Amino acid sequence: MATTPQGGDEEQRDSGPSEHLRDWSKDLTEEVKTRLDGILKEFLQNYKHREEDESRKDLAEKCCHQARICCYGVLKKMSEMKRLSDNSGLLSDDFLHRRLVACYLLVHIASKHLPCDFPWLLRVLRLTPYHLIKVFGLVMTLDHHYNVHKHLSQVRRQILERLAWTSDSPLWEKIQANGGRFPLIQQVMSQSLLESSESVDSDCHQPQDHVTLETYFSSNDNEEHSPAVNKLEKNNSLHQFSRMVYTLAAARLEDLRCKLKLSDDLRRTIWTCFENSLVQYPRLMENHHLDQLLFSSIFITAQVTQTKLTVSDITAAYSSLPYSTESICKEMLIADSVLENQVTGDVLTPSSPREEERSSFVSFYRDYSSKMQNFAKQFDLACGGDTPPSSPYPKCQKDFSLRYRVPNTNLFISRLNKDSPSLSTPTHTFMFGSSPAESICKINKVGAKIPIKGRALSFKEEDEEDEPPAKRRQTDAQSVLHHRLTEVFEDRSKVLNHVRV
Repeated sequence: MATTPQGGDEEQRDSGPSEHLRDWSKDLTEEVKTRLDGILKEFLQNYKHREEDESRKDLAEKCCHQARICCYGVLKKMSEMKRLSDNSGLLSDDFLHRRLVACYLLVHIASKHLPCDFPWLLRVLRLTPYHLIKVFGLVMTLDHHYNVHKHLSQVRRQILERLAWTSDSPLWEKIQANGGRFPLIQQVMSQSLLESSESVDSDCHQPQDHVTLETYFSSNDNEEHSPAVNKLEKNNSLHQFSRMVYTLAAARLEDLRCKLKLSDDLRRTIWTCFENSLVQYPRLMENHHLDQLLFSSIFITAQVTQTKLTVSDITAAYSSLPYSTESICKEMLIADSVLENQVTGDVLTPSSPREEERSSFVSFYRDYSSKMQNFAKQFDLACGGDTPPSSPYPKCQKDFSLRYRVPNTNLFISRLNKDSPSLSTPTHTFMFGSSPAESICKINKVGAKIPIKGRALSFKEEDEEDEPPAKRRQTDAQSVLHHRLTEVFEDRSKVLNHVRV
């Protein structure tokens, strides 16, 4: 098991390969050690070269030391899993080791508050944010420490929102290999994970897509993909990424639906526009934020369905959510006056180039509406035509098997599953002034059933052994009391006689 990112016991533990790793092969073990040391040394040299503060250099060395321990811990867990028959691929995978080092450096840099830029770290390790998505799921499946899950979940959310959509991201090569289209939701999610007519539980904010060793080693980041609508390819890296994007977007749309009090029908229309724009025009997302695409889908749907919903309403609801981005809120506020002046159903024309420059969202929505207006108008009931079928909506994917370990203890904390029955004793509640009398009777019955544990004192007399137990206990108590009173009187008599003498 990987060591706790925060705690004092890491320094005392061996930072080298475990005995289990040494059992494989001397050559393979040395290869792992040499590779991890080389990757960490590369980071440390680059950091010391740009940093003048000696205390920060020492802190960087500690981060590297702890990251090395955690990497060995995860590799040990991988090796112990019986499903992985050939460990040679695990040991010789330089790409995997670089991503493992990046994961744990991110965790320890954050926990120790070491000044280090995330993009700079990835440049040093020759990685991109998109490369980290799959190994994040692998690490979070094998490492149960709370700090690991907390920080990697935050970074993964940033990657899904924005960092994976930059113009230089490998994501575009994957999309190009997929025919230039983003995968449909039915391609990446089984029917059991898609909503039918049930309502969606809104308590879902993390894109749950844990990667197993079988998933990792059965897929290749350079694979060629031929699109097949009815065939799920769960091990495809693009499909894994798409599944997490859809899950994250659905959870955010559900939060906004609750805040804005939108109907289920309107939510389905918004989701259909969102999926269509992402599948047909994935380049809309280049150098943009996922929330911008979601807001555009909400706004254009509200316009064509003539729902009273303004940009300021969307911004106010979004800003109250814990994951809202300040820069996105500012862009939305700037764009409010421009978008509200648009004629319903027409392509957006900014009031002036200056306003478009001030808000990248204005430019984004102008491009979005020019591509999506014909599709969105099909949902206008005034047109009288057939509306497109609604896109399947993801169910909330909760992983209650996910456990967090409390640092330096053997205590694990898992999320509460409200759907599972409680193993504890059923509770009874009585509200004074409102509950019926039967409620207090049930509580009294439960209390009467509880055995009262105590040690009964027995004062046995040989001549009373044949008496009934109840009578014997009463007689014993009386005899003891009489005996104690007799002793008190005798003591007082002795004292009085002594005084008289």
